[in-house]
Amino acid sequence: MASLTETAFIVRRGIVVFIVLIVLITIGSIAWRLAPIPREEEVPVPTPTPSVLYGKLPKVNFPDSKQYPINFKLETIEGGPPVSTSSASVYFIPRKAPNLFSRRNAETFAEKLGFTEKATEQSPTMLTFTDPETQDALAIDITTNNFRLRRNYVDTSVFTSESLPSESQLQNLAQEYFQSINVWNSSLTQATISYFAFQGSNIIEVDRARDAQFARVYFLRPKIGEYPIVTANIDKSETYLLFAADSRRITTVLEASFQNFPADERASSTYPTISGQQAWEKLVSGDGYIATAAGDSVTIREGYLAYYQDAGYQPYLQPVYVFEGDNGFVAMVSAIDPLWIGQ
Repeated sequence: MASLTETAFIVRRGIVVFIVLIVLITIGSIAWRLAPIPREEEVPVPTPTPSVLYGKLPKVNFPDSKQYPINFKLETIEGGPPVSTSSASVYFIPRKAPNLFSRRNAETFAEKLGFTEKATEQSPTMLTFTDPETQDALAIDITTNNFRLRRNYVDTSVFTSESLPSESQLQNLAQEYFQSINVWNSSLTQATISYFAFQGSNIIEVDRARDAQFARVYFLRPKIGEYPIVTANIDKSETYLLFAADSRRITTVLEASFQNFPADERASSTYPTISGQQAWEKLVSGDGYIATAAGDSVTIREGYLAYYQDAGYQPYLQPVYVFEGDNGFVAMVSAIDPLWIGQ
């Protein structure tokens, strides 16, 4: 039997060994955490090859340019042309075909707008109506119900209000008008407004709402992903209403246009694009579209990628570079690599 002295010695030795083990474990744990972990060599992810499913694309249908500048100067915050990816999506725009009821539906639509005379057939899908008394005119595409209305009379008794409603009220009234004739599209979530007044027998645009007797509300499509949709007039579209109103209702409509060609965002293909530098060089060399002129010399302050929505039908929604500068200058250049643009 061990003596008390031997027992105490064994216990003390055990405590020392236990403490040493704890210290070693702690040091090992810290060393393990601090030690560099061998990693597999990082392999860069290759850029996907554009799918170009639609083959060569038609040229973007820009209208005729306004005055083309002689001198360009680039002064952007980034210090250079816009930077973009080497490819971008192109979206298919389906085209509707007429059916057995299309013509009758268009005639019913015209009757709702007050046109009861027989239509003139401008093409197999386009009808025009004219009021023989007022010479008001309506053109309607029987496949889409896209239409243009122009009235030639103005009832001056409608101008009883001292001022037009607020911008939000004007937008709501214009939207309600299109809803009332069953052509509204809920994707038209954005709007811009211009103001107009009489100058003699003519209607001219004015800068301030308080000087206006009419408002024109333009409806625009929202962004696709991170890119805005622009038109030939940048922030104006061919879906609009020109009208007079008080705070409660529309008092008269002078013009109405609804041109709706929505892209199918589920049907797209990627295409190679030119760089921002190449787009800038094309603009300077005269190969761009001038949407808003600003004289012979312009300074560009901003450039970005957007999608161009034509006023009429186009089979694809294509990307463009937009350049904006001083004095309201706006220009556009097709962003698709010219190798993928047909004649």
